[in-house]
Amino acid sequence: MKIAVTGAAGFVGRNLSAHLIEQGHIVTGIDISTRQPSVNNSVYRYIQADTKLPGSWQEAINEADVTVNLAGKNIFGIWTPGYKKEVYESRVMTTKNVADAVKAGSTLINASASGFYGNRADAILTEDEECGDDFLAGVCRDWEKEANKAEGKNARIVILRFGIIIGRKEGALKSMLPAYRFGLGGALGSGKQWFPWIHKDDLVDVIAFAISNNFSGIFNTCSPGLITQGQFSKSLAKAVGMPEFFPVPRVLLVAFLGDFGKAITASQRAVPQKLIDLGFEFKYNDIDNALSDSL
Repeated sequence: MKIAVTGAAGFVGRNLSAHLIEQGHIVTGIDISTRQPSVNNSVYRYIQADTKLPGSWQEAINEADVTVNLAGKNIFGIWTPGYKKEVYESRVMTTKNVADAVKAGSTLINASASGFYGNRADAILTEDEECGDDFLAGVCRDWEKEANKAEGKNARIVILRFGIIIGRKEGALKSMLPAYRFGLGGALGSGKQWFPWIHKDDLVDVIAFAISNNFSGIFNTCSPGLITQGQFSKSLAKAVGMPEFFPVPRVLLVAFLGDFGKAITASQRAVPQKLIDLGFEFKYNDIDNALSDSL
C-alpha cells in the first residue's frame, strides 16, 4: 500500500516508516524538519513542508491508501503563549489540512493523547469518558474533531490516544534521563497520579495493526501495565543505578511551570481494553522491562 506519514522526522515517525517499509509498503514521509530522516530505501520519499499550511504536500495525502498523522510540537518545553500556540496549531491545523486532502475511501490513523481526559484522579478511563477541561484536553478535543471530518469522504478513521512513549534516547526519556543519571530524579507531585505509558515498539505495532485490520474508532494506546508516576520514578532510578531524589511538590511545579506543571502532574488511569479485545498483544506490560530495553 501507499502510506503517507506526517511528523515523519519525529521519534515515532522514523521508527514507523522503517517498520512499514520492512512490511513492503511504499512510504512518503512529510515533516517541517529540513533534516531528512535516515530512512534509506528506494520506496521511501521525504517531503519537507509546514503542514500547518495547505500546500503541494497534500497531493501525497490524496495519493495515499493510508495516512498516519503524527505531526505535533513536542509538549516538553516552556509553555509560553507562543509555545502553546505551536503545540495547538501543529496538531489541529495539520489535521484539518490532512482531513481536507485524504482520498475518498482511504484510511486515516490519527494521533491523539491520554491528555484528552484531563486530571481524573483514580477513575478508570475508557474511551467513552468525557474530555477534560485543561489546555491539553482542549488540544486533544479539537485534534480529534478535525480528524473526524474525514468521515465526509467515507474514510476509515482510527484515533489513537497515546500514553507517554518510552524509547531509547528519545521521547520523554530524553528529557528525564539527565536528572536521574545524576541522582536528582524524583517523583513529580505526590507520585500517586496514574501514568499512562507505552513502549515505542508497541506503539509502532499498534499503528501497523490498525493499518492491517479493518476497524475504526478511538483507542487508548497505552500499556495494560498500569503504574503511578511514583512507581515510574522508582523504576527509572533503579534502571540507571542511582538513588531516587525527593519528590517535587506539585505546588512548586505549578508555580514555576504553570499549565505545564499541571499537565505533568495530571492523573490518567487509561486502559487499552478495546485494543486487547481486538486481539492486540503488547510486548511490554512491565515498566522495568520497557526501561531496560530503552537505556
